[in-house]
Amino acid sequence: MEKQLFDISDLQPKTLSTQVELDRRSPVPLYHQLKEILRSQIENGNWKSGDIIPNENLIASDYGLSRGTVREAMDDLVREGLLTRQRGRGTFVAAPKLEQGILSLYSVHEYTKQTGHIPGSQILEFVTEQANKKVKEHLQLSANSEIYKLVRTRLVDGEPIMYDRVYIPASDFPGLSEKDISNVSLYEILSRDYGVVLGKAHQYFEPVLIDQYESQLLKVDKGSPALLIERVTNRMNGTPVVYSKIIIRGDRCRFFAEIPNR
Repeated sequence: MEKQLFDISDLQPKTLSTQVELDRRSPVPLYHQLKEILRSQIENGNWKSGDIIPNENLIASDYGLSRGTVREAMDDLVREGLLTRQRGRGTFVAAPKLEQGILSLYSVHEYTKQTGHIPGSQILEFVTEQANKKVKEHLQLSANSEIYKLVRTRLVDGEPIMYDRVYIPASDFPGLSEKDISNVSLYEILSRDYGVVLGKAHQYFEPVLIDQYESQLLKVDKGSPALLIERVTNRMNGTPVVYSKIIIRGDRCRFFAEIPNR
């Protein structure tokens, strides 16, 4: 037996197999059981990226659940990045998350191109200013040093994925703020135009929640999960050259590490 759930975009029935029934005697909450049923539709390929999924009322009716219980299951899947809501249109299966090795120094711009996506940037601010105490410490600058401050959102296929603030010693890179970095990797410019050879980077990872301003830039709800990366990138001789603070949407990106077997 199968439950018939209809896709409003084409009126063709989708199916949820009742081989996995809700167990109302189980200590596992009903919303969690339903969430796993919906997850299986995505992970098994029955529902694909971009598909609109059945509405909450229909699922609630088919499973004899309250709409609140269904909403709770869907909210979890939205937070996990498997579903995405579009106001006035419905709930859709999200695009696969972008993956990146956590131990590698990379250019978002170059990595995006290599994985078949279209990179982009929206420059919000690119100015010269006095470095504050924290920036001076990270870049090992003397008192009254000036830095370039670059603030931007990073786009993948036109969708805002990251918000970053980048700090670079101004004295080492005259004219940098006049460069067009909207469609070129910053690391590429430092290498090509200033002869910088990059060495190691130190990265710090911290789970955070999106604040109100970041939610407007990244087009997600305030309080959505995200990852904060603080990175100090060094020259080959160990001198720090770039300090970055990056907010990455948790629903669209994930990182992995290859750990050697010793």
